[in-house]
Amino acid sequence: MALSVMNPFNTFPERWQTRLAQLPARDRKALQILGIALLCGLMGLVYFIHKKAVAAEQTAAEQQALLVWIQSQAPHLTTVQPNTIPLNQLAQQVASAQNLPISQTGSEANATQVTANHAHFSVLGTWLTHMAGQGAEVRQLDLRQLSNGTIQMQTTLQLPMPVAAPSSLQKRL
Repeated sequence: MALSVMNPFNTFPERWQTRLAQLPARDRKALQILGIALLCGLMGLVYFIHKKAVAAEQTAAEQQALLVWIQSQAPHLTTVQPNTIPLNQLAQQVASAQNLPISQTGSEANATQVTANHAHFSVLGTWLTHMAGQGAEVRQLDLRQLSNGTIQMQTTLQLPMPVAAPSSLQKRL
């Protein structure tokens, strides 16, 4: 019984060669070209898949390196602590530290309008950067160059509104 099962598999190449020999020469040539084309197509597909796999491995390695770097930088990061100083006083303190004269109008609880004039934009930009570092946000900004060459900055600063946690979350805390 086992011999009869193995026999058809053993004779398969012989039967294939017999059938191939019975075909006209033109059909044999067409089958050979088709076989070569299928082999080339299969090799192309394998190459394409291999190329994509190599690119995916490289991307994964880069992402892993980025994750390691981010984790190494975590101890150096700081969070902005909310200021207890009113915004108008904070604006004045930061301006005084930079010797930048400012005038304030329309001060609200969480917002203030500030006007400053200086010959160099970098001084005004540094003041805005320091204010952002203290948690202030720019609601509106207007820059103009005056006739004497100085730059006038009019801005409205505000402190972000504290976001209350949803009551369902507060119950869990």
